Amino acid sequence: MAAATPESSTLINTLVVTGLLVLLAGTNVVTSQTYTVLTIGAIDAHNESQPLSYRGVQTIGYNATWGSELEVKVMWSIARLSERFSLFKQVHDFINTSVDFLVLNDVFYGSLEEKHHFMLEDTQVVHYQGQLSPFVSPQSTDVNLEPDPWRICGAYSFLKDGISPESSQCNENNDVHHDDQPIVPDVVGVMFAVLDYLHWKSLVILYEDETAHDAMEVSGMLSSDNVTYQEYSVQHYESTVGLHEMLNVIYNKTMTSSNNVINIVLLCSEVCVNKVINKANAFDEVNGKKTAMKLVSKWLVVLPSPNNAYVDKCGMDMDNIAVITYPPSTTVTNMKDGLPQTLEKVLRLVGSNNDTNNITAFDVRQNASVMLMELLESQAHCWRSDISTLLWKPGGVRRLSSVGYVNRTGHLNMFSAVEIFPNTNFGFNNRLFNVSTNVWEPFVIKTVNKTEPFEGFCMDLLKELASSLNFSYNLTMPEDKGWGALVNGSFNGLIGQLEREEVDMVVAPISIEPDREKVVDFIFPYYYEYTTILIKKPDPNRTKWRTLIDPFKWQVLMCIFISLLGVTTFYFLVERWNPYYEGKRKEKSMFGDAFWYMYGALLTQGGEHLPDSQAGRTVVSCWWLFSIVMAATYSGNLIAFLTVNKDKLPFETVSELVQQTDYIWGTAGGGTYWETMFEVAQKTNTSEYIQAWEGIKRFNATDPSVLSADPNDHYNKVKGGSYGYIADRSMMERWMAASCDLQMIKENFFPLQYAIALPNNSAYVSIFSEEMMRIYESGLLQIWKKRWWSKNSFCKGSLTTEAKPIILIDVQSAFYLIGIGVVIAAIALACEWLSKYVKCRKSKPAHMANCNGHHKGHLPKFVNGIK
Repeated sequence: MAAATPESSTLINTLVVTGLLVLLAGTNVVTSQTYTVLTIGAIDAHNESQPLSYRGVQTIGYNATWGSELEVKVMWSIARLSERFSLFKQVHDFINTSVDFLVLNDVFYGSLEEKHHFMLEDTQVVHYQGQLSPFVSPQSTDVNLEPDPWRICGAYSFLKDGISPESSQCNENNDVHHDDQPIVPDVVGVMFAVLDYLHWKSLVILYEDETAHDAMEVSGMLSSDNVTYQEYSVQHYESTVGLHEMLNVIYNKTMTSSNNVINIVLLCSEVCVNKVINKANAFDEVNGKKTAMKLVSKWLVVLPSPNNAYVDKCGMDMDNIAVITYPPSTTVTNMKDGLPQTLEKVLRLVGSNNDTNNITAFDVRQNASVMLMELLESQAHCWRSDISTLLWKPGGVRRLSSVGYVNRTGHLNMFSAVEIFPNTNFGFNNRLFNVSTNVWEPFVIKTVNKTEPFEGFCMDLLKELASSLNFSYNLTMPEDKGWGALVNGSFNGLIGQLEREEVDMVVAPISIEPDREKVVDFIFPYYYEYTTILIKKPDPNRTKWRTLIDPFKWQVLMCIFISLLGVTTFYFLVERWNPYYEGKRKEKSMFGDAFWYMYGALLTQGGEHLPDSQAGRTVVSCWWLFSIVMAATYSGNLIAFLTVNKDKLPFETVSELVQQTDYIWGTAGGGTYWETMFEVAQKTNTSEYIQAWEGIKRFNATDPSVLSADPNDHYNKVKGGSYGYIADRSMMERWMAASCDLQMIKENFFPLQYAIALPNNSAYVSIFSEEMMRIYESGLLQIWKKRWWSKNSFCKGSLTTEAKPIILIDVQSAFYLIGIGVVIAAIALACEWLSKYVKCRKSKPAHMANCNGHHKGHLPKFVNGIK
């Protein structure tokens, strides 16, 4: 390539004009002539190997398939970025030369903002091998702006006027660099752009010796922004206490400072990153799942090369890992060598057209222009620092996915609708939990011939938690079917599984107890309930024989009887020794006559003879009033007893339970809440609970089913009668709705709080408690209760308003009374006959005739002839 002379300049102008005339003529180019397809002006950046005054013409040629020789002329020039006037002059000269393309080294981007200097009506300006990503204004605060539509990474066209409409605004404060090398942000600048976007108020910096300087620069910038940070040397901890202990220190220090998240920046080599991420991945398992490093930590990993595939594997279980790939900035091909190679390829592609009959000069030029732009774009080496995050992909695998990049200006560009740490919005990110439960209706119901093994209130709650917190689960049951009793210093059942860390969670109607809280953690309760006693209603027909005496209590009946005897005696004495009857003929008053009169008045039947004395009449009139009140009260209560069934339970409280002897009682065993509470009652000296527990242990000696862990055993015993079951009201309400002969007593005792249990010192307690409070406030618990609790709270016929006919069993006591009266009358008749007989045997012979009389009221002759 020779240096250009004034004569050569004139010759170039002549050739360009001639070439353009031929091309624009549209004639067929299938000849042996030589045609200049494109004329290109190229301004390269100055370096030490080239003189600043360098300017020359380079011709690139190619023989087309139709015989013509195609060529592209490149007019070279060299400029410095610091000498902008010289650059403007060279651009102006090329425009006057009417070049088809003006190719500038990418370092000159932003230097042509004064567009009034040029008239680029027919010239396309492109940047060769762009070191720039799609441009966004450094002054812009919106990091989600779309890439500049005027800017193409690598080859770029200004179209007609050659200037981006935003270029003057984007470069208002453009700095002039005094070196000729492309300027890109260093790794610290890239990191700061990402950290500024994340708005972290505290973070941890992990570094090794090779990146200590970068870590120091980052910490300096964080201090100026009032961001708190911790620094840890990976090599120091690895050689002393180990990486796990380093992570342990970071976790404890950060989580105890009222933070719910650990932000970590990892400045390491690939080997270092592999070690640290693997340790973090196994951190929770090594700590017995007492920590939540996978969930609460955010890792920003800075890698010096795009080879970050191994992060996919070593960070498989970590929820939040983002990678900053910082590529080297020396990937640009030299423009002096690269541009001619590109143009040669353009000519080969254009000259290989086999359709020689219809091709014109205009077609050749158009094809060459289009292909040149395509090649420059495809060959561009765009500088960008990519930001990727670890996401779940189909098939259950995780891969790094690009979410944005930092461009040459040091500005972060985020793709639309993505975040650097999107997994923070997805809870546990489908992490698998082993969940244990136990059957206790209606909270947990064992299913038959269904896809899911359990259903019920607790299962709805578990599904809601799994959906809102984004985790999956496997259900299991304790082998001993126990709930959690302290046996020989350790717990059995569900609590024992958590204590031994066999499961991750217990979702069942498990109650909160002080002893259990020592080995497990309970979240916010989801259900509050009380304990009561369920028994079978007594048979109402069993006491129907007492219908006539039930309207009055036995105390009332006794007072009436005593009043009858007392008033009868008083009335007899008044009538017998009343001076009113002196001198008057009156039969002597008999006690029997007085009794039967008073008895008849009590039954509102009256008597045959009324007393004549004022004293006697006063006694009788007061007795009448007493009898009216008693008869009316009795009649009203009798009607109520005949028409309304009021089942009276044999006992209504625990105190009454332990005092009676007709019923035995029991409760659910296997380490349930009630066993524990009865044991606690022994220490508080609560007499009725002590007696109740002693009774259970006494009954258990002969009937072990009173402490059965299976509720169905207790249900069958209650249905059999004479048995009281001590448990929570929820299950009893379900049973009562299905069987109307069951009834709960009035007393409520031993309050219950049901909650989900997690392993002791679990890191997830606050997460689950907050979600449980949200569910509690949303009303979902009431919806689930309506779904699983029985919809009918009363038995069939209990609210009927129809009249009930009186049946024989309702009035059986009246017939019993008639029978008793007949028997008593017969006994009285026999006694009268016997008395008469005895009198006749003791009388004198003269009076024997009276014993043989046949008149009414006399005894007939005896068959044996006794006189």
